[in-house]
Amino acid sequence: MIYQILRLPLRILFFFYYRRIYWSGQQNIPEKEITLLVSNHSTAFMEQILVAALQRRSVFFWAGAGSFDRNKFFPFLFRQMHVLPVWRKEEGFKKIAKNKQVFLDAQRTLLDGHMFFITPEGKSSSEKRLMNFKTGTARLALMTAAHHNFEKDVFILPTGVNFTYNKKYRSEVMIQFGEKLNALNYKELYLQDEREAVRKFTADIKDAVARNVLLIDRVEDDDLIEKLLIVKRTDHFPDDFSYFNKDSSRLNMEKNIVFFINGANENLKNRLKVLSDDYFKLLDELQLKDEVVPVERSPSFFSLAFFIFLLPFSFMGRLAGFLPNMLSRVLRKKTINNMQFWSPMTLVYSFINWSVYLLLIIYFSTFFLNRYIYLVPLLFFMLSFFNTISIDFNFLLKIRFHYFNLFKKKKLESLRSKRNEIIKLLPEKL
Repeated sequence: MIYQILRLPLRILFFFYYRRIYWSGQQNIPEKEITLLVSNHSTAFMEQILVAALQRRSVFFWAGAGSFDRNKFFPFLFRQMHVLPVWRKEEGFKKIAKNKQVFLDAQRTLLDGHMFFITPEGKSSSEKRLMNFKTGTARLALMTAAHHNFEKDVFILPTGVNFTYNKKYRSEVMIQFGEKLNALNYKELYLQDEREAVRKFTADIKDAVARNVLLIDRVEDDDLIEKLLIVKRTDHFPDDFSYFNKDSSRLNMEKNIVFFINGANENLKNRLKVLSDDYFKLLDELQLKDEVVPVERSPSFFSLAFFIFLLPFSFMGRLAGFLPNMLSRVLRKKTINNMQFWSPMTLVYSFINWSVYLLLIIYFSTFFLNRYIYLVPLLFFMLSFFNTISIDFNFLLKIRFHYFNLFKKKKLESLRSKRNEIIKLLPEKL
């Protein structure tokens, strides 16, 4: 019940939190067949929320059983949100025996026509690398296929969830659904050697997920690749305000950069590191961002006029959302130390605070508006919408103004020269 209630509000929150969601590979999503969604795990639970909210079918999840014991109300709450407990080694080997029933519950969920979302890495990591995959996903898929004597399709849908900046408000996320894996293809091996079938299937699942995410081979290359991604994201930054984008070219561009650096020789890497370090050092000294440098014109009259038009709506939107937004920031600062929890808990706090805030506003408004009370949430939504649009538009407008100031300070050519040196060392197709 709670799960169904939360789906629409979460989609609305995504609009306000992310500037753009790139969503590709939808043709690979099975409509009715038994399906396990398998993803990388770079945040605590943002991948689960994002992917599930965008599915037509209901999605169930696993979570560490230890979370269910923290409060007597939690087991009921989690189950209402389609979260099922799974026991881990850290919680004691005796408790792992309970996982037999856990797998049966998950199998029953799949047989009822629901999807099941699993992050086989178990633990989250913000690094652009995959950790070892646990075998539970393959075991669940194969036991479900065996339940039907391997006569019914059981699909694994490899999913990549790639965040441009995990902790940045109004950033972007790229979700890609890869080609399905069918548990039926492992029938012969499963009948011969169940353990080997699980091992082979798990390895294939990891390879399939890897094809849909950014994977950096060496830790030493992390900083260089992140800087190159910033530069190329500027070059591919769209000028429109479209929220959903089903084009995979943006993700492919980022994957190609990572692939290029992974295979580059040390001389080229060192050259790029020196150039990018100098370039970003100069940007820091000028207190500017890379988005400023490629701009070749000052703000247009239309841009200034539109900015002035948005100003009163933006001000009212910020004023209307000041209390819940401020409270969310305070709670985030006080309670979150682990970066993997930053984005998902920000979303949770925002949802709770805005829900309580709107209910209080509606309650007190009944004394004045009577039958027009339904206009209150609509008004707040529209004001927040205009505020969000103005944030994005002001970002683009500031870039134009920075260009104008840079031109006066005669710093633009130096920055462009350094930036162009970096671009020339990258393949033209990027």
